[in-house]
Amino acid sequence: MIPEKEQDDFSWRTEVTLFEQAQAGCAASLNELMQQQGVILIVVKRQRRTNSKRDQVALGIQEPALAEISRQMVDFIGAHTWEELCQEWVLRAGANGALPFMPDEVGSAWNKQFQIDVAGINHMEKTLILGECKWGQNAIERPVLSNLVEKASQIVPPQGKWRVYFLGFSRSGWTSGAYAFRDEIEKMPISGGNWQSVGMRLLDLDQVDHDLERRSG
Repeated sequence: MIPEKEQDDFSWRTEVTLFEQAQAGCAASLNELMQQQGVILIVVKRQRRTNSKRDQVALGIQEPALAEISRQMVDFIGAHTWEELCQEWVLRAGANGALPFMPDEVGSAWNKQFQIDVAGINHMEKTLILGECKWGQNAIERPVLSNLVEKASQIVPPQGKWRVYFLGFSRSGWTSGAYAFRDEIEKMPISGGNWQSVGMRLLDLDQVDHDLERRSG
């Protein structure tokens, strides 16, 4: 497990991803994934539906349950699943060499002041991946990314020199101001007391879905 940073009263959580919860052999494409029976069961249980809905799925009477679930699927993904998919993306991207370094563990981190949606760490290499996940219907603005960068100094472990890579995940993409901020980080790395940034990448839902499908095949 990723250790707690005691002086900041930080808690780290390693997520059980949607892919691990779904039945074996489930397609990794988000569009296909939502149609699998294993995911249907997860949706029904995590939305705390009545026993009748769970019984319908268990008995193979899936049409009524599917109709109910589909009406609320978008909200469900935003509340429970989008962060898990983004964390899964980081794990697979790191293993495939698509990130500057590969994290040993990926989860989320939080304290009383704020939360990091995606936090990956490699203790031996002293590297961190920090990400923000947004599920809104509009493109995300620059301040979301600047706030993410500001959190770095409060989460980087105090021992040693660390390298930090930032990720932004947005269902509906990013504004021109957000991309300009990413370019600034790429050209002029930001540093804290014992860390330095090594870049930033921004992704939307289509890119995450495409990468997960390709890398899990």
